[in-house]
Amino acid sequence: MDKSVYGTYDCPEYWALRRYRDNILASSWYGRLFIKVYYTFSPGVIKIFGNSKWFNSYMKEKLDKMVNNLHKQGIESTPYEDRNW
Repeated sequence: MDKSVYGTYDCPEYWALRRYRDNILASSWYGRLFIKVYYTFSPGVIKIFGNSKWFNSYMKEKLDKMVNNLHKQGIESTPYEDRNW
């Protein structure tokens, strides 16, 4: 996930997504594998498409839906410091 979608890493949407990553995904081996794969390939995708208005619009729509679902599961969008790995 690049800051290009929301313009900053320091926003409620990213706080919820980072909580999900650290507290849910990282709790299983397949979640940790997904995290590693994501951080391996996402920089290249962002390098290619990150400045594209259509890409950012598409990703924002998808991320907004995910954040909304996370809120329904009780994951907060309050300020959050990443977990140290």
